Amino acid sequence: MQKFRASNHVSFGGFLLLVVLAIVAGAALGGVLFAVDYYIHFYLVLLFPIVAGAIAGGLLARGVYSAKVRSPFVAFIVGLVCGVLIFAVYHGLSYYIGFRNEVKGFYVEDFGEEPTDAELNEYIDFGLQDAVDDTGFVGYMKLVADQGFSITRTASTSSSSGIDLQGNAVFAYWGVEILIAALFAAFIAARAAGEPFNEDANEWYGPAMYFATTNAKGRKEFLNALKDGNFQQAGAMLTTQDIKYPRLDVNIRRTRDGGNSQDTYLQVVYNQRRGRSSGVVKQGMLSPSDFESLQRGMAQGAQNTTFTS
Repeated sequence: MQKFRASNHVSFGGFLLLVVLAIVAGAALGGVLFAVDYYIHFYLVLLFPIVAGAIAGGLLARGVYSAKVRSPFVAFIVGLVCGVLIFAVYHGLSYYIGFRNEVKGFYVEDFGEEPTDAELNEYIDFGLQDAVDDTGFVGYMKLVADQGFSITRTASTSSSSGIDLQGNAVFAYWGVEILIAALFAAFIAARAAGEPFNEDANEWYGPAMYFATTNAKGRKEFLNALKDGNFQQAGAMLTTQDIKYPRLDVNIRRTRDGGNSQDTYLQVVYNQRRGRSSGVVKQGMLSPSDFESLQRGMAQGAQNTTFTS
């Protein structure tokens, strides 16, 4: 049984679709995070980056399947870019909407009139230059880091239980948030691009379908038979009968239009009891001849069971 390896093929159209999805998803999710934080004053540390990264990864995975992108590397890089973009938009909106509106209020209090954009920029840059020796968006980020903030538990009523961050610790925290969102988006997208694909039929393999099962007591022997390529021996241990748990269930994945000449993607799942799975313990590709040997072994095993009974 051979391990499936993605072909790493990606068309220009598929790549373009992923990039557009990354930009749209990153901008939208960054905007949502900002809106929730700014207007509702609610932000869950670490959880929001995880959720944002997972949603972005899910959207990119849909693009991977739709455009038939079979390059985990490309999908991973685009996912990373999307995760970074989420927080670039979040912090950008915090500066251009939140911070600038706040400073505009101070300007009106000082001068008694609404400033023009140029006047507001000059007013902001003057204050930032004096406070952190920098201007614009960079100066704003330095100011926030210099002022710091406190991370508190939502279930706690005591402010002393919070974690105070300031200076470089704030930048480190922002880096962790970006890394979390980026890695979640990247891994989900890359995993989708690494799913089994039939290059001849130009089609993704379908969902796993139950094929047969074997008693868990013979787990080691069965898995070794698959590993060593003794598919007829492995097949002889399989049955389509509903046997007792725990057991090893064998599922197969195939394409609709691949015919009998296609490779079969085989998964071995350990089930402790009905509805409770410990996950896939072995998976890989079987050639048509290997799958035929597996079926021949099953038929032989069923025949021997009939004779002995």
